[in-house]
Amino acid sequence: MTSQFIVMLERGNITQTYDLFNLIRSELSMKDTTEKDTYIVEAAKASGAANSSVTFIQRYCDKLPRNKYVYFILSNLSRRKKSSYQCQLTLPPNAAFQTMTGALCRNTVLSKQLVCLESCKKLHQMGALTDHLLPISEKPSQSSSHPN
Repeated sequence: MTSQFIVMLERGNITQTYDLFNLIRSELSMKDTTEKDTYIVEAAKASGAANSSVTFIQRYCDKLPRNKYVYFILSNLSRRKKSSYQCQLTLPPNAAFQTMTGALCRNTVLSKQLVCLESCKKLHQMGALTDHLLPISEKPSQSSSHPN
């Protein structure tokens, strides 16, 4: 089943145009995400998807003492007339690990999401994230089994 919708914009309204652009970009990013782009923690019946993984990483870094910066370094690679993108994530020095290089992707947004998803997996396996993919000091809410 497909959905259709109509968006009406005020002519010349830059804010509305920007919001529409972000909506379209998000939709395209979700279409590029597949089931394999999800990390499932069976013990907690929780999961993290590629499109929410950036938030998980930002939340983890927010809980680290002192340095709260996350660096995303995008490298544009060309292969046989097609553009591919690869993202490298650099976490603060006091994180459980410092760098992760993601897989080659066809767009920059998905590249960034997938490197964050792989980082979430690694942080969870190292014990830096709970089974709900929250920083160890943060507890899951009573109302949901996993964060958005």
